[in-house]
Amino acid sequence: MDRVDTFLIYLSQHCSRLRTIIINDLISTATLLLIVTYARNITKLYVRRNAIRKRFDCLINPSWREHFIKWLRKTSRSYEQTFAEISRMLGYKWIPLSDDQFKRLRPDVCL
Repeated sequence: MDRVDTFLIYLSQHCSRLRTIIINDLISTATLLLIVTYARNITKLYVRRNAIRKRFDCLINPSWREHFIKWLRKTSRSYEQTFAEISRMLGYKWIPLSDDQFKRLRPDVCL
């Protein structure tokens, strides 16, 4: 209940102009996959490596097809598979940031 997962999924589904997401809080691999799946226009994703939990802990949406649930469940149980799938969806080699890299992050923010 105290995590931002649900809010981030909602945001990625409903903000079509969302380009950059920076996540410092705890988040599951399943949530990361859902964010990248829903946020079609995202170009930059910054996540602290130590904040990622290898889990399939999301509520299953009744509109999801069985093969999507199987893909999400299987992919979210491995860091390597999760990162490879995120890389494929973003179109570049994606890796999470170390705590030190995250602290030095200075995003270019345009409103």
